[in-house]
Amino acid sequence: THEVGQKEPNPWGIFDILGNVWEICEDDFHGSFENAPDNGEPWIDDPRSESLVERGGTWYNDAAGCRCATRNASTKNVRSTKHGFRLVRDAD
Repeated sequence: THEVGQKEPNPWGIFDILGNVWEICEDDFHGSFENAPDNGEPWIDDPRSESLVERGGTWYNDAAGCRCATRNASTKNVRSTKHGFRLVRDAD
């Protein structure tokens, strides 16, 4: 892994989107996108699933695994050198 911001940002000015660590997302994991929300909201089950979505690949993956479309299921309490999360906020 490396510290955030050491690589060039993407066209939107966001750093380290792909390939550093798996990013744990708010969405519960589903095996397909059937019945997924189409308004940009997170896909959260009630009751919550035991698995969350992780995206982006890691330093451990090959280039094909380091893409926005790469996604896996992750347990909620996973801890490893290949996992992280991104704090987000509304732009001012």
